[in-house]
Amino acid sequence: MRACLTPAILVASLATGCVWGERALDGLECNSSGGCAEGYACIEGLCVAAGQDAGIVTDAAQADIGPGDTATPDLIAPDSATLDLASAERAYRDIALTDTPTADAAGDDALAADAATTDVLARDAAVADALISDVLVEDAVVGDAAIEDAFIADALVADASVADTAPGFDASQEDGGGDPAWPLDPQLPPLTEGDWYRPAVETSWHVQVTPEINTSYSVDLYVIDLFDVDQGAIEALLGAGHQVMCFFSCGTAEDWRSDYVEFDGGELGNSAYGLHEFWIDVRSENVYRIMRARLDLAASKGCSGIVPVLSENHNESTGFTISHDEQLAYNRALANAAHRRGLAVAHTNNLGQITLMLDYVDATSNEQCHQFNECGTLAPFPAAGKPIFNQEYADTYNDALLRADLICSSALSANMRTLIVPTQLNGAFRVSCDE
Repeated sequence: MRACLTPAILVASLATGCVWGERALDGLECNSSGGCAEGYACIEGLCVAAGQDAGIVTDAAQADIGPGDTATPDLIAPDSATLDLASAERAYRDIALTDTPTADAAGDDALAADAATTDVLARDAAVADALISDVLVEDAVVGDAAIEDAFIADALVADASVADTAPGFDASQEDGGGDPAWPLDPQLPPLTEGDWYRPAVETSWHVQVTPEINTSYSVDLYVIDLFDVDQGAIEALLGAGHQVMCFFSCGTAEDWRSDYVEFDGGELGNSAYGLHEFWIDVRSENVYRIMRARLDLAASKGCSGIVPVLSENHNESTGFTISHDEQLAYNRALANAAHRRGLAVAHTNNLGQITLMLDYVDATSNEQCHQFNECGTLAPFPAAGKPIFNQEYADTYNDALLRADLICSSALSANMRTLIVPTQLNGAFRVSCDE
């Protein structure tokens, strides 16, 4: 195949050094006007190089192609580093001229001209192919080197990653901001040293999710909604001597929350408890980022701690396949990240991981363990000096009193702090087994 044969290719080929020079025109017929290419004269109807006799003559400066080759002008390096379109077209015209056999030539001279032209074409093709091959080989070598460098770089990064996550390497447990690093490790050790609120086993409390909090209760702790209760209300509670723990869902995305738009579509699973709430994929780094932003919000609003609810997606019909260890890694990471921000943490429900979370949290928040006969599972918490905040539900205040008569003796024996409250958690009534 011929290379660098059209003006467009000639111009483009400058980048690879593929530039065609002019061929010798000696021995070809003059054109109809008696003219020849530049540097040649028309003598007796034939083009002859200036100062030469008629016949096939080659510039010796262009002849060094290889051992045994006769003088055959071919690809030559350009005199300058650039070649404009006009010179490219000129070269193309010259190539076309010398590639055209002289059909009108007669006798031996015509045969000699054809033979010479054929020889030039053959040699040009061979040299062009050789040059193209050299360019391709050189490009391949450079490309291979670049690929190899990329692989080496990737290997170094991979090695660094392995080193960072290797057992015994302290930095492996934290990202650049001090939070547990991604991917999350279920064997992450607990963060137990620090200055944050640590509720006692006997801590009295009230829970309410509506924005207007009933502040008339003389309790140690208020559990309220992180998003819906404004900072002023939190500051007022703190100023009155109460602690405030702020709850949010760490297992679902609620479309009325301000950060709902930050969840990717692939992180939203099946509907949870209605049309406006969806299970989330706790294996997602972005979900972990969103939850840490919620921890930042809790700290900025002055919350004493957090209550991350819906913490057992591995047991729910989420639409994702989440393992026990993946859930544990997520829960432990959030607990450590909260402690790093000076926030207390309560483990919520998820009875299967109660003992596994005991060292990572400061309390447990439980719904309806009396109703489902599960309260014995919570016993490790008061035994470790950490409270059980248990809430049972009733439709009316009178129902709550009746319920209290049935369960409070057992609750007190288990040293748990049990409330009977409305299902809506709206503060309409509150019955405590401790009062």
